[in-house]
Amino acid sequence: MINQIEAVTKEINDHTKGKASLVVGSTNPIKIQAAKNALGDTDMDVIGCPASSGARPQPLSEEETRQGAINRAKDCLLKTDADFGIGLEAGIFFLNDNIYLCHWGALVDRNENVYISNSPLILLPNEYRKPLLAGQNLGEIMHHSIGIQDLEAKEGAIGIFTENRLNCEQLLTEVVTVLLAQHHYYQEHSQVAIKPEQSPNCIFCKIARQEKKADVVAKFKYCYAMKDAYPVSNGHILIIPYEHTENWFTAREEVRLDIMEAVHKMKEELDLEYAPDGYNIGANCGEIAGQSVMHLHVHLIPRYNGDMADPKGGVRGVIPSKQKY
Repeated sequence: MINQIEAVTKEINDHTKGKASLVVGSTNPIKIQAAKNALGDTDMDVIGCPASSGARPQPLSEEETRQGAINRAKDCLLKTDADFGIGLEAGIFFLNDNIYLCHWGALVDRNENVYISNSPLILLPNEYRKPLLAGQNLGEIMHHSIGIQDLEAKEGAIGIFTENRLNCEQLLTEVVTVLLAQHHYYQEHSQVAIKPEQSPNCIFCKIARQEKKADVVAKFKYCYAMKDAYPVSNGHILIIPYEHTENWFTAREEVRLDIMEAVHKMKEELDLEYAPDGYNIGANCGEIAGQSVMHLHVHLIPRYNGDMADPKGGVRGVIPSKQKY
């Protein structure tokens, strides 16, 4: 598989040498054609390249889908000599009692600017909930329910649920058009926008942009460390990525590695300042696990002799009845 990807990458680089080019992080012909449609009559080359989304085969949140698109755009740009990388990702998310299909797109350029866009939402039948949560992807479910195979290569679920008033290629063309338009606008006007990797309303993104005050104690390449506003113990630290990603499992590998390095460095600082007797390290991933701010943050909690009667079980205490064993 690795040799196959390397061969595809070499072919792409040979083909685009000396030309302005855009690479789509997929070999899906509908996604590639959508990029070509959005570019119109320009002479820019458009090619497809296998790329990793870092998401599950069937993303189950808008955040996971959005991050998957960004990861695809970055990965295909990293693998090729193209000028722009495009990532397109479809996913599912649950809102109140409804299930929606969403599509996110991302454009990355050689200056590491990232632009994102999404599509209109498509309501899905509620009977899809159980198989989706059981791990089936939407294509499999629709094949069993309405008998259509290779839906991704045809009109897509969009075509089915809009009675072919809109198909997947048309929808993705609009997403890529918006991405290209954003890039053109900010290049022409030389303005610095909010990094699209951040959320305009997220408290941790606002702290990263210095729009909201916080006790930030250290900054690293991909993350920063701040004192927890509601500390469990003296020295309680949060380590937070600059880019908006929902949890540990949606974060890019280089972000996770930087966070782990930050944990080690902050532990050394806390040892000097507070001399704790132990530590808890952890991250809540999802509301059901206790996450209240949907932006990854890792807790580094110093522990002290006598801070609780019986600490045995440690993090098992997230379910109190299971802490003791």
